[in-house]
Amino acid sequence: MRKRRDILSRFCSTEGEGGSAIFRTNSIVFKHRPLLYCPVGKIASTFLTRFFVAAEDTNPVVSPYVISADKALRMRRKRTGNYILFAPLSQMVSAGAKERQFLERLTRVLFVRCPFHRLWSAYVDKLLFPNPHYWKMWGYPAMRELTTPADALRPNRSSAKAGDTSSSSSPECGQSVTFSQFLHFTVNHLHKHDTHVRPVSEECAPCYANYDVIGHVETLTSDTLYLAGLLHLNVTTLRGLRWEEEHAKDAIREGVKQVFDKFAPLISECMGMDVAGRRLWQVLQIRGIISGRIPYPVGFSQGSVTAAAFEDALLKAHSRSAGFAEELEQQRRVAFMSAYQSVSKELKDRMREVYAADFKMFGFEERLEL
Repeated sequence: MRKRRDILSRFCSTEGEGGSAIFRTNSIVFKHRPLLYCPVGKIASTFLTRFFVAAEDTNPVVSPYVISADKALRMRRKRTGNYILFAPLSQMVSAGAKERQFLERLTRVLFVRCPFHRLWSAYVDKLLFPNPHYWKMWGYPAMRELTTPADALRPNRSSAKAGDTSSSSSPECGQSVTFSQFLHFTVNHLHKHDTHVRPVSEECAPCYANYDVIGHVETLTSDTLYLAGLLHLNVTTLRGLRWEEEHAKDAIREGVKQVFDKFAPLISECMGMDVAGRRLWQVLQIRGIISGRIPYPVGFSQGSVTAAAFEDALLKAHSRSAGFAEELEQQRRVAFMSAYQSVSKELKDRMREVYAADFKMFGFEERLEL
C-alpha cells in the first residue's frame, strides 16, 4: 500500500491534476465508520459494494456473495442504506474548505485496474455476454461509427475460437460488435461519459482525495482482507472463504439469471436463445471458470432448455474443470492476448494516450506483451 501511495504521490507532485475535486460517481461513506470509497465501473465495484453492505449488516462478516448483486445495486440507486450513504461528495458537504476537512477525517479507499484488462473485461461482460442494454448503448453505435473494412472489422479471434456467436437470421442489435470496434468507440467517445470506461484519474480525483488505500483488482482478495482489518471487522468467515470458488459460482448463478430471466425477451429479439446460451458458456470459458476441454452440451441445441438445467450444466462443467487450474489461467491469458492482437498499433497507441494518467499514477505497465 505504501508503494502504491508513493507512486500516486510522485505523479501528483510532478504532473499534477485538475484543481477541483470531481467525484463523478456516487461515493460510499459509512455513517458510523470514518471511511469513504469511490466506486469505479469494471473495477470490482459491485463486489466491493456487496462487501461494504455485508460489513454493516452482518457480524461476523459473511461472504460478500451472500449479498445479492441486485440488493447492492438497489442500495446504491436509493442513495442511502443501513448506516451507509451513497451520494456524490458534493452532496455530503459543502464545497471548499469544509469538503477537504470532511475528507481528511476519513480513511479514503480507491480500487484500480490495468486499463488494458479493464477494457477487455468491459467488452466481455457487457457485449460478448448477452446484454441487450449494452448492445444498444455501446455495440450498435460502435458498429455504425466504424464500418470500413479496416482494423475494426478484422476478425475478433478471441470470439471466433469458441464458435460463431452471431445469428445471421436475427436483426443486428449490436450483438456482433468486435473488440476493435468497441475500443475505437471507447477512446473516441465512450470514455468521456461512461463510468465503466472513464479513466480513474477523471472519476475519483486521486490527487485531490489523497487516498489512504489503493487496492488493485489483481490482488482483490488480499486487499479486501486488508480493508476489513482497517474497519476492525470480525473476519473469521472471510479468511476461510475459497474466494475463487465463491466468485465462479456467483458468476454462473448471476449469468444464468440474467440470460434466461432478466434479459430473455430482449435477447430473443436479436438472437436465438441457443446462441445466447453458447455466448454465456463462451464468456465463462474466457473468464477461466469453465475449461475449454468441456464442450457445450449437444442436447441444449435441440430445443428449449430451462434456466435450472443450464445452471446445473454450468456448475457441473465448472466442477469438472477443477483439475485444470493452470489451463484455466492460460485460457484467460490467450483470450486477452488474442483480443489485443486483433487491434491495430494505432488504436492501442490511442488507448495509451487516453489512459496515460491511469498508467502512470497507479504504476501499470504501458507496454503490452503479446
